[in-house]
Amino acid sequence: MVRRSLFCALAASTLLAGGAASAEPAILRPAGDWQMDVTWWLFSPISTTGTSTVAGQPADLDLDLQDALELLDFASSLRFEAWRGDFGLIVDANYLGISEEGSTTLGGGPFARDLDAEVEAVQSWISLLAAYRFAKGTNARGKAYAFDVQAGARYNNLTQDVDIEGPFRSVSLGGSEHWWEPVIGARGAWELDDDWSFAAGADFSGFGAGGNDLAWSATAAFDWSFSESGSVKFGYRYYSIDFESEKSDGTFGWDVEQHGPFFGVTFALN
Repeated sequence: MVRRSLFCALAASTLLAGGAASAEPAILRPAGDWQMDVTWWLFSPISTTGTSTVAGQPADLDLDLQDALELLDFASSLRFEAWRGDFGLIVDANYLGISEEGSTTLGGGPFARDLDAEVEAVQSWISLLAAYRFAKGTNARGKAYAFDVQAGARYNNLTQDVDIEGPFRSVSLGGSEHWWEPVIGARGAWELDDDWSFAAGADFSGFGAGGNDLAWSATAAFDWSFSESGSVKFGYRYYSIDFESEKSDGTFGWDVEQHGPFFGVTFALN
């Protein structure tokens, strides 16, 4: 069925998106001059469940990682952190584009008609956060630890376009929504040895702004330094969003939960 295929495509629209990876080495470095990192990372949910709504028509979602990756066009995420003393600035940018085409036949015999459909979906945002490292020190083994809190704003774009062409007419459904929302978060990081660290954190956004009732994520990650200026990080993440708005053709909604591993590469810029 075309409708089932189309909404399977929409189910991937938060793949690789959501809150950023944790275990940032910059917050574990001694306070002083500027400490700056940039991280490229990907989130790969092994499960995507929930409901997608376009033109007032809801569709249940239940995708594994293979389903979502088959629909992927392009995805990329970048995170920049700059710290001076106990104060930091975080810029987190994410982009995902997916598409799918499908067709079916309505009716039978001489009354059969072909129906073609195309879905394009984009989810992107950029977050601007101020951070404060409220606790830092060393444990009994002499290994560093740090805790920080973050607050700021996030600009979002969510697109779900459905174009249907039949023998007598064409229909375009869905569209795009753009909104600003507040973001808060907290994180803890611990040095394990000279090359390894661990971090865990959570962030929350939306709170009703722009139609996003609440979006939140929780992550836990290890970071391994392969050089003085580079490291890789890997961990696990849970992400949830509950968005809904009203458009001219009906309700436009995205109520989804995801969880799965993520992978990133970090480079120190100083």
